[in-house]
Order: sequence, then C-alpha cells, then structure tokens
Amino acid sequence: MVPRLEYKESKDSDHESVWWFLEKSLQQHKAPILESLSIKLDQRCPIDADVKKWIANAVDRRVCMLNLILMWSAAPIDLPASLYTCETLVELNLCREILLDVPSSVCLTSLKKLYLSGLMYKDEVSAVRLLSSCPVLEQLSVSRSRNDNVTNFIVEVPSLKNLLYSKERSDNVSDIGDTGGSLVIDCPALKDLFILDSTGGSCSSRNMPCLDRVLISTVWYPDEKFLIPFSSITCLKLCMTHAMVDVSAPRTFVFYFVITLAHLLMLMYTSQVDCCSAVYFPRLTVLNIWPLDTDWMEPLLLLLKNSPILKNILITNEFKWLAYRGRTEEKEFATYILGNSKCLKYAEFLISCNNLEKKTKIREDLNSMSRVSTSKLKVLRD
Repeated sequence: MVPRLEYKESKDSDHESVWWFLEKSLQQHKAPILESLSIKLDQRCPIDADVKKWIANAVDRRVCMLNLILMWSAAPIDLPASLYTCETLVELNLCREILLDVPSSVCLTSLKKLYLSGLMYKDEVSAVRLLSSCPVLEQLSVSRSRNDNVTNFIVEVPSLKNLLYSKERSDNVSDIGDTGGSLVIDCPALKDLFILDSTGGSCSSRNMPCLDRVLISTVWYPDEKFLIPFSSITCLKLCMTHAMVDVSAPRTFVFYFVITLAHLLMLMYTSQVDCCSAVYFPRLTVLNIWPLDTDWMEPLLLLLKNSPILKNILITNEFKWLAYRGRTEEKEFATYILGNSKCLKYAEFLISCNNLEKKTKIREDLNSMSRVSTSKLKVLRD
C-alpha cells in the first residue's frame, strides 16, 4: 500500500537485475493512487522486459511523479499512449533508451516539471507536440544526444519559467565545426535560462521579458535577435579570448554577462565582433574585463560606445586594472580610457611583471599617458 516506489539496479555488478523483483512486487501492489514511481534499469535487465506495461499500470493508478531511466542494451522503447494524456502527472523524467513517439492527442494538463535526457525522438513533430501540450509546464530540462532525429529544437511554452538545454558534440572528427541544427526559444514567462551547446549549431530567442538568470556556454554564433533580451543588464563581466573548446574551431570571443540584482551569469562564445555592437546597453553601469588574449580592442570599443551611462570599469570601479602587463593591446585600451573619460576621478593599475627594469618602463608609460580629466592615477607593483 505504500504510495511511493523506487526500483534501481544494485551497484554491485554481480547481483542480478532488479527487474524480477519489480515485476513481482508491482503485481502485489494495491495502493489506489501511486504518488511516485522510479525505475532505473541497466544492461543486466532482460531485453524483453515489458516496461511499457508497468508504465501504463502506473498511469491507471493516477501516478503523480514518474522517473524512468533505461540504460539497458535493448533498442529504445516507445511509451504507452495513455501516458501522454495522464491528467495527474506533475513531474516526468525520461532518460536514455526511450523513443518519444508523441500522438496528436497528447495533453498533459498537470505537468509542471519535465526532464528529457539522451532520448530518441520519432521526429521533430513529436518534440513540438509534447512541449506545446503542457499548459502549466514551469521547469524543462533537455539533454540531447547525437543523432536524436531532431535538427531544429523548438521550445515554445508560454508558462515555462526555467529552461536547461544541453547538446553534446559528435565524436566524429568530420562533424567538428558542423553548424547544422538550431534551438528556438519563445517563452514569455522565462526567468532562468541555461544553455550548454558544443555542437556549433545556432540559437534564436524572442519574447523573454522576465529573464533573471542566464548561463550560456556555446560555440554557435548568436545573432542580434538572440542578444536583445539581455540589453537591460546593469553589470557586465567580459572575458575576451580565443575559443578554448576546440583548436580547430573558428576564432571566437568569450563573454560573461552578469546582472547584479538578478544574479544573471551568461557565458557565450561567438566569433562575430558584431555581437558587441548589436545590442544597446542603456542600463550598464559596471564593466569587468579579463583581456586574456590579443585582438580584443575592436569589440570592446564597440561595446563601450553602446553603454552611455557606464560608470565603473574593472580590468581582470573608478577604473582599476589588475595584472597590467603593458602589452600593445593593453596600452591601447589604457590610452583610450584615460584619454576619453572626462569624469574619471580615480584610476589604478597593478603591474604584473617579474622584470624590475620592465616594470619601471611600464610605470613610466602609464604616467606619461594623456588624461582629459583630473583623475588621480595610482600605479602599483604586484
């Protein structure tokens, strides 16, 4: 009569599969309502195990939470049609060897949390049908594997508040740098967005006025439409370097966006300098920069021109530069800031160099730079 059941394989590989116990115990289970059913099977499970029958049984008993993880050697199984119209299901977690063949009659009226990991989809229509038929869905996690039969993944859920999307890159060397496939997001209630995508596809977003937190780690190239939802940020942390994901990939820049009040963090890879000029930042007041590589001046200047009320800049607020080495691009930027910041009151440079003679030269260069303000310049040695 217990309302919550969990079956999972033993960590001891010498034990036989839990499947035999699952079948026997579910045959004797008499609870009229099943609050939760969790099944995790691995390669020890017989490939002819009728998992589908027990999922249908759980639906008949008004299951609220279903967790199904199939890491077995059998082919992906489809799910009973009754699951897609289960009125009591609030949370659904599907993982690995499962085929999502979603019927047109799908309607999950109570589903609030949905987790999809490493599945196969019959086609793109199945993915769209499933998400569009969850009217109260608030939390969605999608972890896609290679060759899951979906090229363009569309997330259009008006009620969605939290989205975690990840997609792994192919191990095939010939697929590296492939920019096929796309992610489309249209979620007006979305507050938290996390994207981890190393496949080199593309992404577009629209209608996201409620964003609070964002973390994006990708190698695709966001366009202006994707960046617009982030134009209201007040604090920007920016790391400009070449791509560290794949040495054969195109040269890219890395961005960290941080909204102070909303604790927004965004990590985004892009090879297009235009992304720095694509979005106007009317509320940006704090800018933190880590210039880890060369060729970062041009995109940075474009960004500064689009930040009319910027007040504080911190390098790796006043103006403070930590680990200043006096490299060419660093000198260019320091010259630009000191020569164009009319309201700057204080600037501090911390020189990072082991050579005493070179440190002295760097200090002299800084002190000789032209300043349009009466700012106090402080040069320190680490």
